[in-house]
Amino acid sequence: MKRACIAFVDATRARICEYDERNAAGHEMNEIADLVSPGRRHIGEVFEDEIGGNRTGGGGSQSTATDDHRQHFVGQRDQKFARDVVSELERIAGERQLTHIVIVAGPRLLGDLRKYDAPLRREGLQLDEVERDIAQLSNAQLHDHLAQLGLIPPRQRIAAAR
Repeated sequence: MKRACIAFVDATRARICEYDERNAAGHEMNEIADLVSPGRRHIGEVFEDEIGGNRTGGGGSQSTATDDHRQHFVGQRDQKFARDVVSELERIAGERQLTHIVIVAGPRLLGDLRKYDAPLRREGLQLDEVERDIAQLSNAQLHDHLAQLGLIPPRQRIAAAR
């Protein structure tokens, strides 16, 4: 692998990096985009009026209906975010002429991304998926994790002076 677009996605954000093993900085990933899911960032504000006095004690049906409504709302927002992430990956791969995309996401979100990834499944573009929720790790930790999986070469480390 020479160059790749790598997306680390969770429910609230997608960090998109470019990996270029020809990079003089030592085979590092460089973050090129950071997408934030607006639906997840302000979810508390959307349902603020329902928190507090709108629940019945003892497990009544109103509590269940409120929870179902919220889950549906969050699900719709997650679907839109998944479409946006795939669209951005397609744009970046095209602009930078990248032929390899790696998507790293938890199982549920990876399922959402798969619903819209048809543009990424074309001849001349390799798509790898890693089903892990590790987006909160640092870039160095993410690089090390992908290297352990054999998707990219390990980071070059500078030897300590003795």
